Amino acid sequence: MRFIRISILNLLLLAFLSCDESSLDLGNGYSSIIDPNGYRVIINRKNSSIVKGIVESFQFDENFITVKQNPIDSLCDCNYECYSKQDSSDNKSLNDCKVAINNSDLRLYWIVDKKSNSEFNIESRKYSNIYGPYSKESFEDMAQRLELPCMLIIK
Repeated sequence: MRFIRISILNLLLLAFLSCDESSLDLGNGYSSIIDPNGYRVIINRKNSSIVKGIVESFQFDENFITVKQNPIDSLCDCNYECYSKQDSSDNKSLNDCKVAINNSDLRLYWIVDKKSNSEFNIESRKYSNIYGPYSKESFEDMAQRLELPCMLIIK
C-alpha cells in the first residue's frame, strides 16, 4: 500500500513539473526560459543567453528559431543587467529606462540556425549560427535568403 501511495505522489509530482510553462524546449539544446527577473530569454545548451532583452515572441521548427525582441540596450544607457536589477542605486535612471522601453516601438529580430555549428567569437561577441539583430525588413530579407518556412516569419 505504501508503494502505491509513493507511486501516485511521484506521478502527481511529474505531472505538475511537466506543466511548467516557464521553460520550453526548442530542440537541439535550445530553450526558452523565464530568467530570475521574470523576462523571457533564449538560451543554448550551455545555458548561455543567446538573445537577451525582452523576448516578445518566437517561432521554431527542427532547423531554425526566429525571435522578436524588445531590445533594452538599444533604447537607453541601461543594459540588460542594469534593467534586471531590482535594487538599483539609481532608481530614477532605471525607471526612465523602463518607461522608454515600455513606450518604444523598436523591435529587433534574430534567426538561430539550430543545425549549424555554434562557435562563439570573442571579438564580435556573437555565435556563428545566430543572425541578427535585424530590423523587420532586414529580417524578412534574410528569412527569404535562408528559405525559412512561412510559419517562422514573425509579424
